[in-house]
Amino acid sequence: MSNRQFFSISSQRLSNSSTNVNAPVFSGVSSVTPNNDGSFSISWSAATGTAQNPLRYRIYIALGVVSSGTLFSSSNYFVSESGALSARLYTLADGSLLIGENEYTIGVRAESASGIIETNSVVISDTAISNLYSIVSTYLDVAVSSRLPTASYVAPDNTGITNIYADTQDLITSVNNLPTLADIEASTVLALEATSQDIKNKEDTIIALVSATL
Repeated sequence: MSNRQFFSISSQRLSNSSTNVNAPVFSGVSSVTPNNDGSFSISWSAATGTAQNPLRYRIYIALGVVSSGTLFSSSNYFVSESGALSARLYTLADGSLLIGENEYTIGVRAESASGIIETNSVVISDTAISNLYSIVSTYLDVAVSSRLPTASYVAPDNTGITNIYADTQDLITSVNNLPTLADIEASTVLALEATSQDIKNKEDTIIALVSATL
């Protein structure tokens, strides 16, 4: 009985030793950069230390500043393409969009071809850039700033323009021509009175015709 127990313990020890030897040697995520479109660009160095190069990397991201234990215990993660050393994240692993001005924690772990995952605890937290801020800073601010004299902007002299035309057919010629509320009310009353008088005239005509027939 004791021999069988000893063999079982020895077998477990050999199994653990084998796992440690075959696990990739990986230093974890090396950089996290927020982008103006609200995404994160992340990168890492290739894992080494195993005859079977890792086929992929697991990329973890969580809302807020969390510990490595919390981050890597999640069952939601992205899987990189084989051999990839960088990625760009627009959402959480569950599909939720990243929210600007919020902090996120990101980490990466390597997985060998045989499915063994190393256990580095490196995480980086950073703040996502708001998309609205991105649009303003990237497009509007740049466009406006480039038109300032301080940016050595020289306006065109327009020497090639000989004529300028404007279609004024549907334009109101004077503000005084705009109808007031009183005008609109008065015209409505007049229209109703005219309609009422027209109906009365037709009634009188019908009565006269009927009387003549009789």
